[in-house]
Amino acid sequence: MSESYSFEDFNRYGVLKGGIVLLLILMLLTMHYWIGLATLMSRSTQLMASVFDGTQKYHLIAEFPALLVALAAVLRKPDTGRWARVIWRFGAPLLVVSAIGAAALRLAGATFQFRFSALESLDLAVLGAILVAAGYVVFAPRARQVFKEFPVPLSENKS
Repeated sequence: MSESYSFEDFNRYGVLKGGIVLLLILMLLTMHYWIGLATLMSRSTQLMASVFDGTQKYHLIAEFPALLVALAAVLRKPDTGRWARVIWRFGAPLLVVSAIGAAALRLAGATFQFRFSALESLDLAVLGAILVAAGYVVFAPRARQVFKEFPVPLSENKS
């Protein structure tokens, strides 16, 4: 099945935009970085102590591949170096790795407490969103196409 895109679906460098869905997925899969940033900006020591507990580092590690993809998305321009191009090319698998890590940590948090009732409705909603995000990245034609494209380097434009 072939997707057709309009002019508005491409950015000024001629590559397909990720769209709002991919932006939301990147925000979801880097959630603990955003929470940490907001906490640091609040300068509340009580809030910092509660947010940066022992499990926070595991979430940050699991979300690190998604953070790399988010940085590559921001730097998706012709003058960007090779490292961002490589990360973007492997963006879909990196996001799936982050989604698996995030889902595993959500489930492990309840399992290690030896009670599945610890998975409250918000946890279940986030877990479901993570699984849907992974499915979108793997199966959506637009997501597959977005990760295939990166603007042509400036050195190749000059010829």
